[in-house]
Amino acid sequence: LLLLAWGSARERAAIVSEIGRETQAVAQQLASQAWAGLKSHLLSVQQTAQILARRPHLTESEFHAAAE
Repeated sequence: LLLLAWGSARERAAIVSEIGRETQAVAQQLASQAWAGLKSHLLSVQQTAQILARRPHLTESEFHAAAE
C-alpha cells in the first residue's frame, strides 16, 4: 500500500511539473505576441508624431494623406 501511494504521489508531481512547464510556455508565447503588438502601435505613434512635428498646422485630409 505504501509503494502504491508513493507511486501515485510521484505521478502527481510529474503531472504538476508538466502543467507548470506548459503554462510557462503559453505565457511566454502570449507575452511575445503582446510585445509585438505593442511595438507595432509604438511605431505608429512615433510616425504620427513625426508627421505632426514637421507640419504643426496640418489639415485632416493632409494628415490622412501623409499617414498612408
